[in-house]
Amino acid sequence: MMDIISGVVQYFSNKSISLVPKIVIPLILILSAYLINDYYGLLYYYSNGLKVDYIAKIEEAKAMSDSTSLTYIYLDEMGYEAIHRENVFQKTLSLFSASNKPAGVDKSIKIGEENPPMNSKDAEPNWLNQIFPPLERTPLWHTVTSTTLLILLLLVCAIYLISLPFPFVEVDNKWLSFLGVILCMAFLVGLVWVVQWLFGLIPVILSRAYLNYTFAVFVQYLCGVIVYRRLKKTN
Repeated sequence: MMDIISGVVQYFSNKSISLVPKIVIPLILILSAYLINDYYGLLYYYSNGLKVDYIAKIEEAKAMSDSTSLTYIYLDEMGYEAIHRENVFQKTLSLFSASNKPAGVDKSIKIGEENPPMNSKDAEPNWLNQIFPPLERTPLWHTVTSTTLLILLLLVCAIYLISLPFPFVEVDNKWLSFLGVILCMAFLVGLVWVVQWLFGLIPVILSRAYLNYTFAVFVQYLCGVIVYRRLKKTN
C-alpha cells in the first residue's frame, strides 16, 4: 500500500511529466472506475445488502418486543432512519431542490376534527393576499438567496479550475494551484451548508418566504460592502 502511495506522489511530483497527463490520466481512471461500478452495480448491491441485513435485524428485534414498549418505538425509528438515510451528496443536492418534501400529517390536529384551528393566513384580508400572496420556503431559493456570494465564489473557482490546464494561464505550480482550488471549493461548500442552515433558523416571516429571501440577500450585501471597505483600507 505504501509503495502505491509513494508511486502516486512521485508521479505527480515528477517535473518531466507535463501537467496535462497529470490531470487527464487520473480523470480517465476515475471515469473508468465509475463506469465499471455503474455497469456491475458493485457499490449499489454492497450498500443495499448491508442496509437489508441491518433492517432485518431491526425487524427481528421488533418481533421480540412489545409493540407498545419504548424499545419497539426506538427500533421503529431506527428502521425509518435507515430506509430514508441520505449520503452527503444527496443532502447537498437536496439544498437545491425546487420543491419541499412532504411534511406529513400534522399531529397537532386530531383525526376527525372538523374545524381545525384558524390559520393566520385565513384571518388576513383578501386584498392583502392578492398583493402579497403567501409563499412557502423552498430549499432551492432558500439556498440560492442565502448563499449567493458563496455560490458566485464557487463558480469563479470552477472556471479557474477548468482553465488551469491551458497554457495561457501563467501559474508557477499548476498542480499545487489545482489542489488548492479543490480544497477551497470544498471549504466553500461547507460554508454553504452552514450559512443556509443559519438563515434557515429564521422562521418564515408573515408566511411569505420572499421576505426571508430579501432579508438574506440584504445581509449578504452588507457583509460584502463591509469586507470591501476593510480591504480597501488595508490596501
